[in-house]
Amino acid sequence: MKEIGFEALRRWTSRGLRLSTAGGSALRSMDDTNSFTLLVQRALELTSARSAADIGCGCGIPTIEAAAGGARQVLGVDIDAINVKLARRNVLRANFGDCIELRCADWIDALRGASPELIVTNPPYVPHGVHPAVDGGADGARAIRTIIDTVPDTARHLALLFGSISNPLAVLRQLDERGWQIGWLAAHVVPFGRYTRQPVTLAALRRLKFAERAWFHETPAGLRGVQRKYIVFGALATRGAAPTSLEDSMAGLLMRFQRAGIPGLEDAALPVPIECGVYRAAVAGPAPRVQAIAPGGSRRVAAATCEPLPRRGDELVATDA
Repeated sequence: MKEIGFEALRRWTSRGLRLSTAGGSALRSMDDTNSFTLLVQRALELTSARSAADIGCGCGIPTIEAAAGGARQVLGVDIDAINVKLARRNVLRANFGDCIELRCADWIDALRGASPELIVTNPPYVPHGVHPAVDGGADGARAIRTIIDTVPDTARHLALLFGSISNPLAVLRQLDERGWQIGWLAAHVVPFGRYTRQPVTLAALRRLKFAERAWFHETPAGLRGVQRKYIVFGALATRGAAPTSLEDSMAGLLMRFQRAGIPGLEDAALPVPIECGVYRAAVAGPAPRVQAIAPGGSRRVAAATCEPLPRRGDELVATDA
């Protein structure tokens, strides 16, 4: 299976753009941001959208990717001022200030009167996440449901990131009920990180797994305990396209992955094109020790910092988020 590199992020960090790597509301997992940036790239390639909106723009790199991919008008929206400040810095450094507008606001208010062809979004999807930037509610799909229900009627395409741990079959069902048809899918295997390994989240995930609302693979790791991994899905959906029934085949894929891990995704067959890949950190190496985080994201050390991507030689290294 293809190993996923960080070229999508390196393209921008090599020019001085930054993303938050510790504490603070601007936090995003590097794996997530990389997979989301790849999804935005593919969405622009497949739709040729001339206008786009990034809901929950975070550091702004995927927002910039939309403009670099050909969208002439891009709106980045985030409710957190730290995110918007960081995104604005990155947009100016990337020289896309003429076509990207950033707003610190609730996204429903910010999009009122706007008419983007493409919506791209990487919402929080961790069940009972202890940090607001990752908390997806009881089943991980709270924000996803809200977005699907309230996307503006003018939007024709939706590029959505969600996890195998965030009630994915219900997400597919809701997309179908709202008239969205998935035409392309990515499946990236990622390791559990700092927030998915928190005790409250692990307890929730075990309950959701038993109820078939979360799927993840567990491998005994000797003295290291258990290595866990899940799938980050990137879906490109179009409103009013020809129906494609994904739920049954997706259920089969999730069960194979939960049972066999990465080999369960080999030769995955769905009614739509699917691109599978795996991050190196999901294949080998013990997970770093977890520092317990209190609900709300507070820790003994809680300063929000914006740092360049960490490197090991010339290779970008996934952070533990």
